[in-house]
Amino acid sequence: MGGQVQVLFDTLAQALPHAKAGRVRALAVTTLKRQPVAPEIPTMDEQGYTGWETGPWFGLFARAGTPEPVLERLHLETVKALNAAEVRDKLAALGANVVGNSPAEFSAFIRAD
Repeated sequence: MGGQVQVLFDTLAQALPHAKAGRVRALAVTTLKRQPVAPEIPTMDEQGYTGWETGPWFGLFARAGTPEPVLERLHLETVKALNAAEVRDKLAALGANVVGNSPAEFSAFIRAD
């Protein structure tokens, strides 16, 4: 915004308000598909960088050895919160894709990432 940085990779949630206000120019999103909150911004793939996919993700972690019933309750309550309409709507407006998968699926995702 100050004309000092030529290129920056940022999260959509952080950069989108500035792009919409015309303070910065969004060149691409780093997801495989355009984002519903900003369909006017092309993907890296569309810009000629095929197969490019990266981005931030957030998850909850518990200390090793946490009892299984506690983990199950945390997962249940987290998924319940993520499925609340107001939470989903707010996160979608920020460009976030809510997943809320199982602990095993999240562990597999972390290993693959």
